Amino acid sequence: MPVYLSPQPRGPVARAIATLIGALVLVGAFMLGMVAFLVMLGAGLLGGVWLWFRNWRMRRAGASTAGTSPHARPGASGGEVIEGEYSVVSQDEDRPS
Repeated sequence: MPVYLSPQPRGPVARAIATLIGALVLVGAFMLGMVAFLVMLGAGLLGGVWLWFRNWRMRRAGASTAGTSPHARPGASGGEVIEGEYSVVSQDEDRPS
């Protein structure tokens, strides 16, 4: 037994108008959803481009202050080697279970 929020239209003209209104509501909801999706997609793309540009600019600034090319590989010739010593403080066997 179907349950309706309002009584089902009786005549064929009323049913046609109700169907047309229902279709228009569905199309409007779809269009509104598409607009919201495109706005969010555009905001995401703009944010991504902004982050990429900011990261690119900071990497270039960091490379220029270090005196190297931004595309230089770490450990390439001309780089410095930092040496050091270490001692093991504890190992897995030393830990209590």
